[in-house]
Amino acid sequence: MTPSDLLRWIPVGRVRTMMLGSFLNAAGMCLLAGGIANIDKKPAAYAAATGLYLFIVSFSMTWLPCGWIYGAEVSALAVRSQAAALGNAVQYLFNCECIRLSAIFSMYTDLGVRS
Repeated sequence: MTPSDLLRWIPVGRVRTMMLGSFLNAAGMCLLAGGIANIDKKPAAYAAATGLYLFIVSFSMTWLPCGWIYGAEVSALAVRSQAAALGNAVQYLFNCECIRLSAIFSMYTDLGVRS
């Protein structure tokens, strides 16, 4: 069971789910920013880790599926399956290119480990 499956059991609708996700994402970012600002203290490091975990979990449960279903939702019924397939293919292509390019860029900058 994935985290997004948990919200399917609670009949709250799309708008309430997105609003809940926005609130939890904002709370997670506030915890993360506050924890990083005082990272030299151990409780602040725990707050930063909790904020990051809260953001990742709430984002994956609420906003992440929107990018996968948007192409099918706005298309006409006759081309809905083709639009969903094209949207998924483009999503995978851009994810792959982001990973490949970040590895290349990290070799030529001081941001990553040189190999």
